[in-house]
Amino acid sequence: MKSDRILIDDISMSTIRTAVQDEFKLNIKRKCRTRPYVIARTIYFKLCKDFTKYPYDKIGQTLGKNHATVLHAVKNIFECWEFCQQTSASEKKHINKYKTIKERLEKNAKYIVRRSKSSRDYKKEAMYWKRKYFMLIFKNNKKSKVINCRNRYKQLTKNC
Repeated sequence: MKSDRILIDDISMSTIRTAVQDEFKLNIKRKCRTRPYVIARTIYFKLCKDFTKYPYDKIGQTLGKNHATVLHAVKNIFECWEFCQQTSASEKKHINKYKTIKERLEKNAKYIVRRSKSSRDYKKEAMYWKRKYFMLIFKNNKKSKVINCRNRYKQLTKNC
């Protein structure tokens, strides 16, 4: 059962890791194979795959695991939980925890995306006008173009 991939650049793996650790009250980077840690890591791996563009090996490196561990968690363990959630209460509990963390991350992501759309990247624009200004000076173009670019650069650097 494939999940809908929500590729949001604003959600980093560290944000996902913090959300999972807050929910489980565990340090998922700790080298431990007890059940609560494995469950937390599995949910972390699944959320990273849902919310980021990173491959399995990059996701695994964040916790000191290899790509096979991440692949096993996402493909085998998580899909087993989804399959068995009608019969087992513990699997249903794991899926519910996954859904609550996912909803919280989606809500935060919508806020971040909404906020970032309205803000302009003044530094990039300022650097563009600065480069254009220097190019015009070196080419000895008309003074009006040079002055216009210089004024635009100064205006944008005030906003930075």
